[in-house]
Amino acid sequence: MAKAWLARSGFLSLPSSRLGRVSGWLLLLGVILVALNTVVILPFSQRRPGLDAWQAVVNLIVGGCVVAAGVTGLVAVVARRDRSWTLLVSTLVLVLVAVMIARDLLGAGG
Repeated sequence: MAKAWLARSGFLSLPSSRLGRVSGWLLLLGVILVALNTVVILPFSQRRPGLDAWQAVVNLIVGGCVVAAGVTGLVAVVARRDRSWTLLVSTLVLVLVAVMIARDLLGAGG
């Protein structure tokens, strides 16, 4: 019963709106950049302190992709009535990033 409702609602499918697809691609780009950062850039920047600027640039690009994915996903859900699991994931990642930033700004980052 619940699975039939999920299938009818479109939650188990990919996004149907253009904004939803853009959100999915931005989220995928963010995941790829995090993997690239972890495997390639982070080991080199730990060995050579002069590469810290590159690390900061990559972090800003990843953060921008995640925030853009979350915002476009949220707009797709609210304005276009798109219901997809990828939009839920991108919106939850946006909330996670917002909580982490708020925690750092409030000084509880430790």
